[in-house]
Amino acid sequence: MCEYLEQVLPGEGIDRIESYTFRRCHSLEYLGLPSGLQAAGYDAFEECCSVKNAWVDGTEYRLRDRNAPRPVALVLESISASRRRYIQ
Repeated sequence: MCEYLEQVLPGEGIDRIESYTFRRCHSLEYLGLPSGLQAAGYDAFEECCSVKNAWVDGTEYRLRDRNAPRPVALVLESISASRRRYIQ
């Protein structure tokens, strides 16, 4: 758990974020993603409720933007999957 982590800026060349990497990072708000991100492991962003937007190549996208690039969709899928489990 990274309780006080507020921003993440992984470098280009990162194509996968492993399972549980940012699990329970409740303070995480600023998320810059590499454009080549192809996968996010199981619950990589579990309980990252403060993340509403992400940046890819200097462009800001809302997580729920259907036109956002794949890296943003991967984050949304990870956050949404963990929320669904807790609601059920």
